[in-house]
Amino acid sequence: MVSRSPVLKRFQLMKFLPYSKLRSTNCIDWILTDDKRHKDLCIKAREKAVACFDIEKIAKQYAELYGEVLG
Repeated sequence: MVSRSPVLKRFQLMKFLPYSKLRSTNCIDWILTDDKRHKDLCIKAREKAVACFDIEKIAKQYAELYGEVLG
């Protein structure tokens, strides 16, 4: 679903702008000014962290790396 929200459009456009303090401030404001958005982003962030940094997945990656380096 594509959102027509001007705030969301602004946020999506900011992804392509150079990093700046204003950009960071706007992003934080965008997240924290809407409780539902904040909660949804927190849930998605945790899901991504669990998927990307699962201890078994990371251990396997290290084992493969050590195998390549030492092998």
